[in-house]
Amino acid sequence: MPQRSGPPPVPGANYAAGGCGPRPLLSGALPSWTASARPPAMIYVLGRHQQVAGFLFGFPLMAGHPEPFSDKILWVVRSDRHGAPLRLTGHPLNAANPVVRSSWSANSSPGNIYPSDIEVPAPGCWRFTLAWHRHTDTVDLWYVRHR
Repeated sequence: MPQRSGPPPVPGANYAAGGCGPRPLLSGALPSWTASARPPAMIYVLGRHQQVAGFLFGFPLMAGHPEPFSDKILWVVRSDRHGAPLRLTGHPLNAANPVVRSSWSANSSPGNIYPSDIEVPAPGCWRFTLAWHRHTDTVDLWYVRHR
């Protein structure tokens, strides 16, 4: 479970259960820079540098191929994407392997959004590095075993 020292990083937000790594999941108030994307009010993760927010449509996230469920995450990036794709690389928090990679084109709107569906092979805490037009940020997400 992430450390919850002090108030949430977004004024008016609340800590949500189910996070991992150093950044807790949040709910309630949204970062002001996500307003142009009009993300829904749901559980989200904020990047370590507060340059990306991931809104979790599938919660909890499930490892493997969770059909008929989906691990959809709507990524909203703070900096203009300038038409660049969002590239994601992930691995278990305390291991270098296995590695998952995905990329999504900058063809969604409104705002700087990238809809995604990330499948990981095993449950646990996964660290993802996201990169787009000269920017990067990191998030940690907890995946449970699909039944």
